[in-house]
Amino acid sequence: MDAVAGASVSSSSARLRPCPRPRRIGNVAPATVRRRSRRRAVTCAAAADADVVGLFDAAKLTVDRFVESGMVVGLGSGPASGLAIQYLGTRLRRGSLTGILGIPSSTISASEAVKAGIQVSSYEEGTQRTQ
Repeated sequence: MDAVAGASVSSSSARLRPCPRPRRIGNVAPATVRRRSRRRAVTCAAAADADVVGLFDAAKLTVDRFVESGMVVGLGSGPASGLAIQYLGTRLRRGSLTGILGIPSSTISASEAVKAGIQVSSYEEGTQRTQ
């Protein structure tokens, strides 16, 4: 995660490239097709790394811009939300944010939040401060 945090890629340069699916070509044995698809997967992994860096940058920007100490924060599901949860936990450990209560939308985001050190509650138990 530190390597991802240190890297910076602009969102315009991180483009999605679909990974080709292995096809049976003529009488070629499936093992040969699998070997070819593994070589192609390396190219796709590089594209996926660029996507993760872009997602992490977006997650970091969102947490930095919108989350303040003492907030009740909805924790979504998916790769970008997972990265935002990890970064939010990093900010809590550093002490730059305090008193965050997370309301997870799934069991996966709840377990990620617990790993990151975010206090978790359900939406029925959560209290929103009125200003």
